[in-house]
Amino acid sequence: MKVPVHRAVRRPRGAYGMALIEALVALAVMAFGLLGVVGMQTTLRFNADVSRQRAEAVRMAQERMETLRGFGLLAGAPVGTLDYAAIGNSVDYPAPPTGFANATFTRTVTVNPAADDLRMKLVTVQVSWLDRRTTVAANAEVVQLTSTIAGVAPELAASLGLPGDQAAPQRPRGRSLSIPPTATDLGNGTSSFAPPGAATGTTWTFVNASGQITEICFPALVCSTVQGWLLSGYINFATGNTPLPAEADNPVDGVPLGRTIGIVVNTTTSPAPATSPQCYAQPSLVSPTVPYYCFVPINASPTTWSGQSLVTIDGQTSANPPFSSSHSGGRNPAKFKVCRYTSQASHTPTGGNQAHPLNYTNVGSSLINQNFLVISAGDGSTPYTCPTPLASGATFPHQPL
Repeated sequence: MKVPVHRAVRRPRGAYGMALIEALVALAVMAFGLLGVVGMQTTLRFNADVSRQRAEAVRMAQERMETLRGFGLLAGAPVGTLDYAAIGNSVDYPAPPTGFANATFTRTVTVNPAADDLRMKLVTVQVSWLDRRTTVAANAEVVQLTSTIAGVAPELAASLGLPGDQAAPQRPRGRSLSIPPTATDLGNGTSSFAPPGAATGTTWTFVNASGQITEICFPALVCSTVQGWLLSGYINFATGNTPLPAEADNPVDGVPLGRTIGIVVNTTTSPAPATSPQCYAQPSLVSPTVPYYCFVPINASPTTWSGQSLVTIDGQTSANPPFSSSHSGGRNPAKFKVCRYTSQASHTPTGGNQAHPLNYTNVGSSLINQNFLVISAGDGSTPYTCPTPLASGATFPHQPL
């Protein structure tokens, strides 16, 4: 019997170690792939940081812009509050929310006059920051917001959205536009208004629909039935230097020191009404302008009045001190001239009584925004003249006559 012989199986030459090499190649390929994934994860994390930082920077810029838009007064705001005059350049370093890392923020506010209108400010709020990859300010990330802020009294801001020709349903509180906004609606078709500067307890009663004044109440609730129209506006000041167009548009000077400002109405209505005009003007504690309100009486028929309104300084209305001797030649720096805001440089503008003429004729409604500008007479050698505003029409000599 033959015993089977077992022979060793020979592998082909060079086949030894192939499994190990294949495993190493696979590991290398996988390592390169993992490096790409790690790089992608790093990029994703960085982009997420930048996105979060940019969102926070936008919030900071919007917050500061809205704060500047929310000014409370044109000038003279109490300490701790903002007024329009105080809006200027600034730099601060706002702190991000708790837990926010990898960035330090710098917020810069740059303010310039708007190129087309000096009554507006061009405001740029820029927020820059250095992220984890940036150490040089020149390479900082930046978010920038730019807007214009108008020098409009906040209480008048809502009127900017209203069309000029208001229909009855659009009137404030359903009343005539000539009725002062602070008048109290009595709920019976009339409103009561206490003119600033009048004795405590003095009120005028307006008919809501027409704006006509039908009753005057004096202190101790003594009331008289009357008929008349309102004449109102503002007295502005650009004194002490040459009056510029920008100052006529946005006067910032207040009542000259030691002077008393008032208004009178001299009527030529015939026959003369039984009552006399009443005018009140009182300087404001929060604004350089002086609002004035006049009740001008009328007859039962016709229900119109004619006459002239004049600014008084220390009780005077003419060339007597403190007024200049003339508009064209007066140059005494201690004296004053009065200019009348009007849409046309004429004593009798074609716009009629609404356009603020020198002499009112047959006024049959209440008139508002009959505004004046008080200027210095001159600098001693050069007489000053009424400036031409950039945006509000024109001013024209009113006093001395």
